[in-house]
Amino acid sequence: MRKQIEPEPDYLRKLGYEPQDISLPTLVKLMLGLFAFVAFSSVVAFVLYLVFVGHDSRAAEAGLPAGPAVHRLAPEPRLQANPVEDIAKFRVAEDRVLNGYAWKDRAKGTVQVPIDEAVRLEAQRLVVTPGGK
Repeated sequence: MRKQIEPEPDYLRKLGYEPQDISLPTLVKLMLGLFAFVAFSSVVAFVLYLVFVGHDSRAAEAGLPAGPAVHRLAPEPRLQANPVEDIAKFRVAEDRVLNGYAWKDRAKGTVQVPIDEAVRLEAQRLVVTPGGK
């Protein structure tokens, strides 16, 4: 049988190795310090959250969730959610104004007529009374 050779502590120290294990009390102190730091940081972060975000009492009165979850409209100009549908609705409204009849002022007897009819009436008026009014 071969004999196992134990290296000498001085030889290991010359190579840069420590001859001892880490101290258990030092390790416990390090872990307790780390735990205390994390706990303290969590408390500070929570207090800062309460100070800067606060409690929205208007949302609580309205029955909405408190805090930053309250939805507010974005400032103008807003992006269109469905621009194709929006332009189609706009064009329908424009066509209704340009091609429809409507009262402008009933008391004065002012009427809105379709654009093609207005052009025809204006051309007829100019032909009947040359030189305008």
